[in-house]
Amino acid sequence: RPLPLLCVSLGLLLLFFLALATSRASAAEEAGNGELLCRFGAGVYRDLPATDFDLAALRVGWIVNFTASETPTVPAGMTYAPLVDLRQVGEDDYAPKGPALDAAIAANPGADWLLGTEPDRPYLLYAMEPAVYAHAYHDLYAYIRARDPEAHIFPAGIVQPTPLRLQYLDLVLEAYQARYGVPLPADGWSIHNFMLNERSCAVYPDDCWGAEIPPGVDADEGLRATPVDSIDVERFVAQLYAFRRWMVERGYTNQPLYISEYGMLMPPDLPPGFPPPVVSEFMTRTFAAMATEADPELGYAPDGGRLVQRFAWYATVEPYFNGGLWASTNYTNPLSPPYVLTPIGAAYRDYTAGLPATTDLASLELAGTDAGSPGAAGPLTVALTATVSNSGSRAATTTASVRFYVALPGGGALQLGDPQTIALSGCGATAVVTATTTLPTPAALQGLPVYVEVTSAGHPDIDPTNNRAGPWLLPGPRVYLPAIRGSP
Repeated sequence: RPLPLLCVSLGLLLLFFLALATSRASAAEEAGNGELLCRFGAGVYRDLPATDFDLAALRVGWIVNFTASETPTVPAGMTYAPLVDLRQVGEDDYAPKGPALDAAIAANPGADWLLGTEPDRPYLLYAMEPAVYAHAYHDLYAYIRARDPEAHIFPAGIVQPTPLRLQYLDLVLEAYQARYGVPLPADGWSIHNFMLNERSCAVYPDDCWGAEIPPGVDADEGLRATPVDSIDVERFVAQLYAFRRWMVERGYTNQPLYISEYGMLMPPDLPPGFPPPVVSEFMTRTFAAMATEADPELGYAPDGGRLVQRFAWYATVEPYFNGGLWASTNYTNPLSPPYVLTPIGAAYRDYTAGLPATTDLASLELAGTDAGSPGAAGPLTVALTATVSNSGSRAATTTASVRFYVALPGGGALQLGDPQTIALSGCGATAVVTATTTLPTPAALQGLPVYVEVTSAGHPDIDPTNNRAGPWLLPGPRVYLPAIRGSP
């Protein structure tokens, strides 16, 4: 009877391979099928075409190219953050001025704008006194928002959030308040997060490598660091907490935070050595920290309380420092294609390959107002406002449905108006949803709770427990009691 046995064996073998294929398909689906991840980004070296690099293979969700491009080359599905390369001109002026940005503003509607880069680093082109930076920020914030009300404006990224550089930012805030009479407005903050030595070259000419002393700050030294501190993950995370605490204490609670540049600047052969395995370990450990570190008091509530919403590794290609994700095969011009992935780039690719692309919708808050009519039997009009968010990791938008309803005694529900459809990407994107409805017989609903609920109409929601917010209690009908005035 060998034939039936062979058939059974082949059948079992076929079932095994089918199960294996199904398991692999499920694993691929769980890992997001290569979908782009909104948190993970890359700095594109000096406005090189981003399309020269296979950023999608790394699942990069956003890029910054250290300029404000009028025709940015952005790979499909990725977000581009234009950066104004501000610099000081004279004692109290700056460049570029607003009109120079007109084409870039028109080309990047609704973008996250970064106004400057490292104005706290002296002796470089972008160094700016605190008062001059405050002046430039004021003008460009108003200029960009006037032409694109949907734009989001972020102050320039300082080199690192050390006490010395937080003092520089305090001087910027003080100068802004003194000159314009109001606090500096910001839609979010961006910083760089290096760990470099802070010593004055005028005082310590033989030991002033690193970030030096910020303009306008009266100090000879700040952070004392050695090259090996550049891979200190614990210090890296501590600086994130320090900056988030600074934000809260200065009135910038519950705003997004981007790490718009960080990486490894130390040469590979600098003692004790920064070869690709060392850099890759630092990179992936900081990836994990920034994607997960959260604090309910300091973090961004729409993103699950995470400290950081987006981060960008420096850089796609870097001919002078360490950390490049690609390297040119053209030995006469290290900034020309074709490019090949470096071991560090391969580590980036391998790390993100196993990450799921998630959707996590949440209803954050619900508020309501009412305009009752005189008389106990009159109708009642209520206006409802809800804020919903998506703290998932998926760069693409998720379609969702938002509905308001009254929870009735006994477990039923009375829907208020029609459900509304929205689309939200991850990393703490928010939407404000409103509804106005009139209740013809409010007396029957007096005191009952109103809720808002958001549900995914596409991708699975990894945590449905946070989809509802409320209650807001329905008021009763208004009773009009006239006051009669007369002679005593």
